[in-house]
Amino acid sequence: MIGVHTSLPRFAAAGQELRGIVEPADGVQGAIVAVSGEDGWSDRVLRAIGAGAAGVVVSRPRRSDPRRGAELIEASRSTPIVLDRAWLREDDVRRTLPVPELQVVVASCAGPARVLPELLRDCLGWTRRWGGVLGAAVDARSAEGVLAIVDLSGGRSSTVQARVLAEASAVPRMRVGTLGPQRLEVELLGEESVVRRDTEQGRTEPPRPLESRERSALRRVIAALGDEALPDEVSQLLADDRRARELLGRPT
Repeated sequence: MIGVHTSLPRFAAAGQELRGIVEPADGVQGAIVAVSGEDGWSDRVLRAIGAGAAGVVVSRPRRSDPRRGAELIEASRSTPIVLDRAWLREDDVRRTLPVPELQVVVASCAGPARVLPELLRDCLGWTRRWGGVLGAAVDARSAEGVLAIVDLSGGRSSTVQARVLAEASAVPRMRVGTLGPQRLEVELLGEESVVRRDTEQGRTEPPRPLESRERSALRRVIAALGDEALPDEVSQLLADDRRARELLGRPT
């Protein structure tokens, strides 16, 4: 049985709920380590791996540190690193599968300025998960946000809009949808999500995940430590982060 080492109450509780699969660990060596995604999370991940962590979970990662990107990618090739992204939850992605044939992805998000980079990053992540590699972009920026057209794999495209909400306490929101014979849409208000699928038979809404996001993240690390391939979440987040910075006109 593998241990879970964390100072994050919600991950400690998730570990307790998974008793029989994991157990609390006093130290980092050989344990799954859950760290905060607040600024500086890249260093926390690298320190944990340097101290012998078997795997690492990052809770709601904020912007990545470009200076640590190469080190994080290299570390992820031998140690599972799972990123519990605030607005791109893996459980939600699975609820949208299979993605219908599409030509266009329409994505929009809005939130206070302090979270807009991460919100746009995760919005782009949804676009990438549905439409493939993010290619060239044409964008228009203003003080209120950005509007962009982004090329996707196979000659497809996406429109992406990110808007600043003036109220600092405003709840972040996001909507991503496909255009085609069948329509797929995910809508998030805060971290609450709804998935909708429209077909000739009508509209369906897949049920929301029963597990907490913390338990789900721990299970993903456990699976990666077993027979499954190492997750490629670090390089994906770094790519989404880089594109979000470019669209917002911020230094990379």
